[in-house]
Amino acid sequence: RAAREARRLAPFKRVEGTNLIVDGFTATPDASCVYFLSHFHADHYVGLTKRWPLPVYCSQVTADLLVRQHRLSAQHVRPLPMGTAVVVPGSGVGGGAPVLVTLIDANHCPGAVLFLFTELPGGRAALHTGDFRYHPETMARHAALAALPRLDLLYLDTTYAEPRHRFPTQAAAIAEVVAQCRLLYESQRTLVLFGTYSIGKERVFLAVARALGVKLYAEPPKRRILDCIRLPPDDAAAFVDDAAATRWRVVPMGALRVDRMRALLRASAGRYDAVVGFRPSGWSFGASGGAAAGRVVRAGAVRIHEVPYSEHSSFAELRQCVRDWAPVRVVPTVSCATREKAKAILDTPLKLIDFGLTKFAFCAVCTASCSPGSFSDKQTSQR
Repeated sequence: RAAREARRLAPFKRVEGTNLIVDGFTATPDASCVYFLSHFHADHYVGLTKRWPLPVYCSQVTADLLVRQHRLSAQHVRPLPMGTAVVVPGSGVGGGAPVLVTLIDANHCPGAVLFLFTELPGGRAALHTGDFRYHPETMARHAALAALPRLDLLYLDTTYAEPRHRFPTQAAAIAEVVAQCRLLYESQRTLVLFGTYSIGKERVFLAVARALGVKLYAEPPKRRILDCIRLPPDDAAAFVDDAAATRWRVVPMGALRVDRMRALLRASAGRYDAVVGFRPSGWSFGASGGAAAGRVVRAGAVRIHEVPYSEHSSFAELRQCVRDWAPVRVVPTVSCATREKAKAILDTPLKLIDFGLTKFAFCAVCTASCSPGSFSDKQTSQR
């Protein structure tokens, strides 16, 4: 408890001028605040333990994961509907009117959402992206965002806020994996592995299962996660309980190493004579140069495809979302523990912020209140 009390939240965890906290659970719980969780990745729910005493607002999928996987008390988990503005209980600051919040799909992992807060003090509106992959069709044109007269604050996931961060669309990266798997379809003695996080990257192996009609095997921990994310019946039916029943397997990212893949071949006792792995990650951008096909690592009977598939926005997509949403102020939420780091993110060689399209001003996160090593939350997302 003493250690928790000594910490303070990074300023970008609190929506400026409010008692709304997003993905900030490492400081002492404050009953005067209202807490939100954008998605079920550990770097965002860190500090949220079974002893957490206050309500946490989130999507239904994230709520299921919190209760069933993280063992958070159901009485403290408050799932909210998608796409509908709802009143946030306890959000009125100084006796003011309560705030409205609308959840918008973040195009990240299952259950991940953007939080759109409206009717903030002074009639302002703020959008907190959590972690997201920008998609103009579903985000810029979302009814709740399109109806805004002005977006005052944008709390932006700046994981890939450098010009070198170029990668293809998710659809293009997935199509490349499906094409490669078609070539493997007849290779009955080849074991095929799809890398995944505890939650995240599901679209890749589900797309292969749909396109080729193959069955998938995932270890029990991953199956329990999949049971929480409400897969469509056809997708859920693609999974088998016996690893021996299929050669198409869903594995942790750490399993996609040459030595571990060779060990799987040996353990197959001659059933397989080759193994191919697909490792989807935005960090594969350097090997692809923006193309859908990434680097391929070959070591004898082992082959690993580095797939430039990201569930965070590329640099170009970050620029586009700022143009489309035209916020008055932008607050970076990743790699910005000091004013200098925050400024470096927003003042890149190609300019993340286009000064001709948005009035930019640093808010509290980018001022003298920031100092190196002063925050308890340092974002390191699963990419």
